[in-house]
Amino acid sequence: MHRLVALDLAGGPRFVDAVVRCWDAGDAVVVLDPRLVAPARAALLALTRPHATITGDDPRPQPLEGGGPSMAEGDALVVATSGSTGTPKAFVH
Repeated sequence: MHRLVALDLAGGPRFVDAVVRCWDAGDAVVVLDPRLVAPARAALLALTRPHATITGDDPRPQPLEGGGPSMAEGDALVVATSGSTGTPKAFVH
């Protein structure tokens, strides 16, 4: 199963290491900007429905309940639009 892993990390070497580990495992990532306020963070998590998260405290993906469907082979990154013209959407790259 290819998962979507939320990266709850600031930019830097630990972030890059997490991206590489996820991609090596065949998982896609969605980035949680540490500057997001709680409602925006919750909305992004509800929109993307990741299967796991990686935080600064633990480099291993920690499972989340309610993850969305499996990602397809080759999916690498999920990005949310701003929603400036309506409801934000998630795009898979």
